[in-house]
Amino acid sequence: MRRVWLPIGVVGGVALLFVVTLVWLVVQSRPAVTEARIVEPERSDIVLKTVATGAIVPRAEIEIKSRVSGVVHALDVEPGEPVEAGALIAEIQVIPDSATLNRAQSDLRAAKIEYDNANVEFERARSLSDRAALSGAEMQRAQTARDLAKQAYDAAWRHLQIVKDGASAGDAGVSTEIRSTVAGMVLAVEVEEGSRSPRPTPSTPAPPSRRWPT
Repeated sequence: MRRVWLPIGVVGGVALLFVVTLVWLVVQSRPAVTEARIVEPERSDIVLKTVATGAIVPRAEIEIKSRVSGVVHALDVEPGEPVEAGALIAEIQVIPDSATLNRAQSDLRAAKIEYDNANVEFERARSLSDRAALSGAEMQRAQTARDLAKQAYDAAWRHLQIVKDGASAGDAGVSTEIRSTVAGMVLAVEVEEGSRSPRPTPSTPAPPSRRWPT
């Protein structure tokens, strides 16, 4: 009997294992149940984006440059930053050259001596003219010499102020502050803080400069 039941038990176990495996495969092959969700319809915009390589080219560029020479003391803008007209861009610290400063001071002292001498001669000529001891032509020449000496002295004083401060007291068009003349966006910053800008000339204005699209 043991020999008969042993093959029957083996066959039955194999058959049971086969049935279990078949049932498991059938269950796994069934699609997953998806729950449906009901929503209310709505209207919205579809945003389409395109990625492409290239460069932004402005319609116009404006270079803003300093009218005085010196060292860039501060930069107040960065590339890509929008600015309004009149916004502060940079500040220039005027550092005069020692040789130029000495020459300007020497010219001012010489002009002061010439003006003092011309003023003394004018006062002497006026005293003689009041006593009718000097002709009108001589008096006119003395006054003209004094006026020319005064103009030379004023010019020497303004030149010294420009050498020291970058602008004279009466020159409202020159400033150590660089401001935007138009509204736009900064395209490039061509100087750094601490860099020195060359002395401006009528044909070649000095940096710092900014470029703006309009």
